[in-house]
Amino acid sequence: MQIRRLKIRAYRGLGEFEWNPRSGLNCLIGPGDAGKSTVLSAISLLLSPNPSPAASEFDYHKRELDAGFEIEAVLACIDDDALSSLRVPVLNGWNNAGLTGLPEEEGSEQVLVGRVLGSPELEVMHQLVPPSDEPRPFPASLRQRLPYARIAAGEWASREFRLGRGSLLEKHIGGSELRGQLRQLIAEASTSLDLPEDIEERVAKLQQLFRQGGLPEHLLLGVITPAGTTLSGLVGLLTGEQPEAAIPLAFSGAGTRNLALFRLATALAASVPLVVFDEPEVGLEPYRQRALIAKLRELVADGGQAFLTTHSPAILEALDPDEVWRVVPGGSPTPLGDSPAADLLREAPGAFLSKLPVLCEGPTEAGFLRPILDHLAQETGSSGIDAFGVHLVSRKGQPSVLNETQSLTAMNMRAGLFVDAEDKHGGTRDQLSESANCCFGSWKEAGVRNVEEAVALHLPTSVLLRVLALAADLDGRGEDRLRQQVNERASRPGKQTLDDLVDQVGEEEARRALAQAMNECGWFKDEERGRALGSLLVEVGLPDPIASVCRAFWAELQRGLGM
Repeated sequence: MQIRRLKIRAYRGLGEFEWNPRSGLNCLIGPGDAGKSTVLSAISLLLSPNPSPAASEFDYHKRELDAGFEIEAVLACIDDDALSSLRVPVLNGWNNAGLTGLPEEEGSEQVLVGRVLGSPELEVMHQLVPPSDEPRPFPASLRQRLPYARIAAGEWASREFRLGRGSLLEKHIGGSELRGQLRQLIAEASTSLDLPEDIEERVAKLQQLFRQGGLPEHLLLGVITPAGTTLSGLVGLLTGEQPEAAIPLAFSGAGTRNLALFRLATALAASVPLVVFDEPEVGLEPYRQRALIAKLRELVADGGQAFLTTHSPAILEALDPDEVWRVVPGGSPTPLGDSPAADLLREAPGAFLSKLPVLCEGPTEAGFLRPILDHLAQETGSSGIDAFGVHLVSRKGQPSVLNETQSLTAMNMRAGLFVDAEDKHGGTRDQLSESANCCFGSWKEAGVRNVEEAVALHLPTSVLLRVLALAADLDGRGEDRLRQQVNERASRPGKQTLDDLVDQVGEEEARRALAQAMNECGWFKDEERGRALGSLLVEVGLPDPIASVCRAFWAELQRGLGM
């Protein structure tokens, strides 16, 4: 079974929501208040095999009960066995991402339109919507026959491990024969209950009171099924070497519960192709998270569908960008596979799980900015940028980093961007610098193009000697080779010191040659080396032009964080 279209109105935190998910895996990511879990809860409420429950006032958007709520889904690929239980035809047609009326129309697919309504009186009504005429009941008996499974820890897991109607355990074991045996056992327990003498006397007194009041007097103590629970629902899976010491499987760790539920659903793969899985990473190591996604993809590969949410980089690494959707408050999901951000998702999934991802032109910038931004954040009393959810990401230069940032901001996602001040792509940089969703930073205000020029042109000569020594230490081959690279770019071949070069060509030319050598020879062209350079500047003190750029960028990031 698959959902072709999902509409939600006024349900919990969602005012208006519409989504045409894809076949296979559909993973929702986004900020904590975007409604990801609410979408999964809406699907679960619509397809729940249980009788329609009473709603809570918190199920209504802004707790406005008079407006009610509505969840509607176009359901496709439904088994003939389930359809055969329908006494009245309610099939619609689906073609070109829209309902077309009767399914006999050429090229249209047979679908059911299911709906669940929440009334102002907190009543929940399940309906089927035919092409014409009035909606009809969407009974629990039909929903129990639909190939659907929800995998979630907590109370829901406890239900699935019990032999209740529609549970995963019931689908594996069945319950008709066991229910008859349970009724017999309950009757036998009630008649054979050996009561202490004082308890029998108290029951006899109750009988006398009832007799005097003209009430039924044949009283006895027996076993009564808890309200809202069937006899078979009292039976559940336990685990333990000895029955008397066994514990309910639902009391196991979160990871064990999730995997156990997933195994139950997997074993029913032929009849359970629509799966809802909220945060599959809970309790699992990264390698088991990746293995679970591979198994889930296999489970729904042939006409199935799965809906999940995640906050795990390991899960995102295991997913294809086409399987990931970005959700923001008040908006419909945006597919990442169709955007320039697809490469970013593949290479740096953590960027999509942070409060504010910061895309840096390259590894030098990402490493260089880290200790400086940490230092500026610590001035506010914080431990560093991690405490604010800021995540620095090394990218692959312009224009790709500009396109990726534009893609994120188009999804209404805030992102930081720090790039070189180049001659090309100026229009795109200007657009991003003016975007409310982009926290923009560049070396333009310092009158330089990149990190290397900023360091070479603005640090005191004494500190530049420490920069050269640091580069030599990181390179592991001594300073002579680096001096030679600088001198060659000043047209003064040799290994003379930076002071000697200044005497020969002047300070401005010597600094220009140093910047060129640092950049072209890759002195700090990885994150570790860039971080070492940034740490050195924090130690000796940021010169005003560099401090001005970095503080302005930190102010932009604070704006993006809502500080």
